[in-house]
Amino acid sequence: MAVDATDLRTLLPSDTVVLARFAGDLHDQRDVEKAAELILAFAVRSIPCDYAGLMLDGRRAVDRVWVSAPWLRRADQLQVDHDDGPYRSRLDGQGGVRVLDTALDGRWPRWSPQLAELGVRSVLCLRVSDGRVAIGTIILYALEPGRFDAREAAMAHMVSRHAAIAIDTAQHEDKLRRAAELRGFIGQAQGILMARFGLDSVQAFAILRRASRECDISVGEAARLLASTGELPANVAEIGA
Repeated sequence: MAVDATDLRTLLPSDTVVLARFAGDLHDQRDVEKAAELILAFAVRSIPCDYAGLMLDGRRAVDRVWVSAPWLRRADQLQVDHDDGPYRSRLDGQGGVRVLDTALDGRWPRWSPQLAELGVRSVLCLRVSDGRVAIGTIILYALEPGRFDAREAAMAHMVSRHAAIAIDTAQHEDKLRRAAELRGFIGQAQGILMARFGLDSVQAFAILRRASRECDISVGEAARLLASTGELPANVAEIGA
């Protein structure tokens, strides 16, 4: 069944205090991996649930998956492999999906029975969204049927909102770090080529560009390989000819 997780009137005063502390800790994180681990740990402890998973969307498919227990990867992968489960319903535009009992739910005939065999009976699946753009899904699992009432759904909704902002920020900062790192590698690689072959900076960069085309990799990756190993992923003499 679809669930409206946005009714925050069900939250207790103590819930708002706990969520505020969580938000402060989460937004201090500048690493996607650490942010994901913090999100899952908080979800299990404070919503609460038995297990939790976080799936981030790529351009065409699921990009990254985190789980609070290793065996949960199979549960999340079932949805991707079979194109069947509440994750796919979430992509179709519903705000949240609740499964009262995987042993009885007939909406996903391939996913639900296999999840029941794993011992998971209740599921709550919500967008990871800041209210404008959805970047993934948080999935909560319980071993008993009938879990995830209105208050727990509201808690999960707030977790997903904070998660979206924190992960988006961490991803943006990670891109900036990677870009700065690649610029450094390009400068080092140009210096190596200039010293080795008596080139100027423009000629050295042209060799990096040609190496990237020949090997179907980015200029930054070609530069990183040269700066790290002293060799391009193709014969420099041939590329520079």
